Amino acid sequence: GLSIVSFSADPVEVAPGSAVSLAWEVTGATRVWLSQANPETGVMATIADNLPLAGSLQIAVPAEIAADQLPLTTGFVLRAQGNGEEIHNQDALITIVAP
Repeated sequence: GLSIVSFSADPVEVAPGSAVSLAWEVTGATRVWLSQANPETGVMATIADNLPLAGSLQIAVPAEIAADQLPLTTGFVLRAQGNGEEIHNQDALITIVAP
């Protein structure tokens, strides 16, 4: 069946302008995609689609976040859809910290 085996972000604390590595493993999915919350507005947007069932991706953290907003916790969501309408979601949070 459809299952998100693992989803993680590394490192969990990053400075603006650096990168975070997302890694995932999913079983039984026909579509896997990633969403990211905009650090300043919280609005979710798809950042990668049609992903493999297992893999990793480097994501850049925006460099222009105002210092007075740090530290700022934001998140990524791994979404996996099976044959039906069922969608599984799993969050991975990171904290953006002052360099």
